[in-house]
This record gives sequence, C-alpha cells and structure tokens, in this order.
Amino acid sequence: MIKPILGKDGHMDMIGITTPKSRGYVRISGTDPRLPPTIEPAFFSDPTDLDRLVDGIKQIHTFYKNSQTYKNLGHHITELFLCKDFETNSDDYFKCYVKQLTLSFWGFVGTSKMGAKDDPSAVTDTRLKVIGVDNLRVVDASIMPTHPNAHLIPTVFAIAEKAAEMIIQDAGGKLKRMSQKCKDLPEPKST
Repeated sequence: MIKPILGKDGHMDMIGITTPKSRGYVRISGTDPRLPPTIEPAFFSDPTDLDRLVDGIKQIHTFYKNSQTYKNLGHHITELFLCKDFETNSDDYFKCYVKQLTLSFWGFVGTSKMGAKDDPSAVTDTRLKVIGVDNLRVVDASIMPTHPNAHLIPTVFAIAEKAAEMIIQDAGGKLKRMSQKCKDLPEPKST
C-alpha cells in the first residue's frame, strides 16, 4: 500500500467505530504467570461492525471521487494490492480492505469487567475489587463493560478519582489524599 506512493505527497483518512458491538477476549495461557496472555480482539465477531466500516470507506471514496479539488491536484486513491482478487470498489473489495487495515484506535475495555458478583463475565465488583481475591483492585479502562462514545482518558481519570475515594473509605478515612497531605506540610524555612 505504501510502496507505490513513497516519496510522494499523500494523506490517509481513518474512520472508526467508537461503540463497537464485537467482543474479544484476554485469557491466561497457562499456570506459569510469565507466559504472555492470549489476546483475541475479535474485531468482526459482530458483522455489523464490518458493515459500518465498509459504509464509512464508501463515503470517503465517494467524497474524493466527486471532489474537484482532489481531481485538480491529480490525486487518486491507492488500491490495496492485498484485495486485488476482488473487483475494485465492490462490497467484497471494501470488506477485504477493512479487514486488512483494521487496528484499534483507542485502548481496549472490558477485560476486567465490573459487574455483580453473580455475573460470570465480571472480574471486578462495584468497588473495583477483583471478585474472589483479597486486597486487589483494578483501576483502569479494563473495568468498563463497554466502550464509551469518546476517548478513554477522561473516563479513566474519573475511575481513578472514584477509586481513590473508595480506598479512603475502606481504610476508615485513615488515609488522606496527597493534596491534603501537602496542605498539611509546614512551609519551608527560608535561609
């Protein structure tokens, strides 16, 4: 894909689905904790995700095909050689195109899903504690059961803030926030 345009000006459009329906998984690979986990994103386990991305690619192609500015600049859309067995711009071609170029925009969520203790797919409870394990919490995007319709960072910050409150509550209020501890420090003496 890149080789035919090396040394030339170009750009790449990216489309994405912020709320995918497909669900992958992360599993331990064995009893040895040093083994890497098995990670299966299963990007198109729900075919509607593929259909939505194909629709997005078609819209981009239609836009550029009808863009006079794009034509005046002499630009063209580079065909994907990995999909050469399909008629260019057919549904099968675009499905191949999407499957070959799909990657994750954001981070993954749901690998330590928060839920009720009787939910077999839940890893953490509503206080972010790992179900069945003492003194272990998960405080990151993995507790979200589904992907928010936005970037993950603001949501992760909110999770971290709430987790800090829970940890303080569970410690019987004996812990102080770092910001409060800093306020309680004496002013440095000048020399």
